[in-house]
Amino acid sequence: MSGILVIFIVSDEPVAALHALLIEPFTSLYSFGSVLNRMIPLVFTGLAIVVVFQSGVFSMGAEGQLYIGALTGALAAVYLTDLFPWIHIPLVILAALIGGALYGFLPGILKAYFKADEIVSTLMFNFIAILFVSYLLNYVFKAPDSGGFARLPFIQDSAKLGQIVDGFPTHYGFLLAVLAAFLVYLLMYKTKTACLEGS
Repeated sequence: MSGILVIFIVSDEPVAALHALLIEPFTSLYSFGSVLNRMIPLVFTGLAIVVVFQSGVFSMGAEGQLYIGALTGALAAVYLTDLFPWIHIPLVILAALIGGALYGFLPGILKAYFKADEIVSTLMFNFIAILFVSYLLNYVFKAPDSGGFARLPFIQDSAKLGQIVDGFPTHYGFLLAVLAAFLVYLLMYKTKTACLEGS
C-alpha cells in the first residue's frame, strides 16, 4: 500500500502508472513471461541478502555485487567461444558467482582488517560498481556496431538459456531461481545454519 501511495504522490498520471504496474503484465502471456524474466536476477539478489542477514551482518552491497556478477557473467557469455551449451552455461553462471563473491569480499576485508563499517563501505562499493561497469560498457567492451547504446557484443548462442515453453518468453533461469530459493530455504530452516542468526 505504501508503494501505491508514493505513486499517487509523485506521478502525474497515477492511474496509468498503476495500470502499467498491476494490470498490464497480465494482459498477455508475453508480458507476463517478460515480467518473470526480469524478476529472476532480483530473486537471486534477494536470496543472497537473506543469507548475509542470517549471518548477523548488515550488508547493503547486493546491488554492486549484482552489477559485477552480471558483468563477469556477460563477459564469459560473449568471449568464451566454441563451447557446447552444457559447458558454456555453467561457466557463465560460475563466472557471475565468482565476480559477485569477490566484489563482496572486499568490504569484508575492510571490516576484518581496518574495522570499516560494512553498511557504509558496501553502500560506497555499490556506486563504484555501477560507475565501473558503466565505464567498461561505454568504452572498453562496447560493441562496435552498438551505435549510441552502451552494450556488449551479443552473447554466444551456446550461452543462452532456452525458453521453458515455445512461445512463452520465460527462460530456464526461472527454474534455477525456484531451485535456488528452495535450497536457501533448506539452508536457513533445515540445517544448523539457522542457529547462526544473531550470533
